[in-house]
Amino acid sequence: MKFLPVNKEQIPVNMSIVVEGKQYELIFNYNSSYDFFTVTLTKDGVALVVGEKMVLDRPLFETIISPFKETYFIPMDLSSQEQEISYENFGDKIFIWVFVIRDGQVIEDE
Repeated sequence: MKFLPVNKEQIPVNMSIVVEGKQYELIFNYNSSYDFFTVTLTKDGVALVVGEKMVLDRPLFETIISPFKETYFIPMDLSSQEQEISYENFGDKIFIWVFVIRDGQVIEDE
C-alpha cells in the first residue's frame, strides 16, 4: 500500500498523478473555518469533481461515477484512533491511502 504525499503546510496543493494509465490532477484545499479538507479532481483541465469533502474511511470520488475502475483513494488512520479528519491529524495519523483492487485482491505494487 502507498499513500499520497500531501503536505498540509503547502495547501492549496496541486498534484499530478497517473491513475490506470491516464493523467489527472488533484487539488487539495483546507477550510479553516470548519476544519476540513476538500479535493478537486480534474482531467485535461476539465473538473470531474469539485471540492469534495474528505471523510475518514470513505473513498474519495464515490459521489460520482468514478473514472477509476480499480483504484481507490481512502483517507485512513491505520491505528484506528482518530474519529474524523482535522488539520491536527491529517498527514500525521491520517493519510490518503491508494488501493488497487483487481479480481477481488488488493494489488501491492501498482
